[in-house]
Amino acid sequence: MRRSAAAALAAAALLPGCGGRPAAPPEPPARTEVSGYFVGRSDTGLGAAVDFSGFDDTSLALREALDPGARPDRRRLEIGIVSLVNSGDVPVALPAFRAVGRDGREVPLAPAGRALAGRRGAAAARARELLPRARAVPAQGTATLYVVLEGMRIADVAEVAMGFGPASTRLRPEER
Repeated sequence: MRRSAAAALAAAALLPGCGGRPAAPPEPPARTEVSGYFVGRSDTGLGAAVDFSGFDDTSLALREALDPGARPDRRRLEIGIVSLVNSGDVPVALPAFRAVGRDGREVPLAPAGRALAGRRGAAAARARELLPRARAVPAQGTATLYVVLEGMRIADVAEVAMGFGPASTRLRPEER
């Protein structure tokens, strides 16, 4: 009897005047994975986004040079693409970055050039060739740099600190 009642309800839903459309699909489950994307802006007008899920030519070359052949579930490190925007009228030195864990622990994000130091071979040479050469963020300008996270999983990063000492700006996770 239940089967025929369900069939009758389904048929009625498709009749003119009874909605004419099947019910909307259920909402997808809430995302539990971490996006790996952090954004923020300092009081001085320096905006930043750090993206650990990016995969441009440079980040792929860095991964091959620093963690060759690693499967996503076996990675020892993560590559972050940092986009900086200076809305101020004077150039700004490149800031330092630190990953701040959910447990409060902080891990420096090494500049990719420093992480490549001492590495030899074609993969390291290609990665060095692709790295941007920014030394500062120009006034009213942008810069891109790459950082390496080692010693903490992305899922454990609560935020990224940009800058030096207690005056650092916190970059918060954001969905893209």
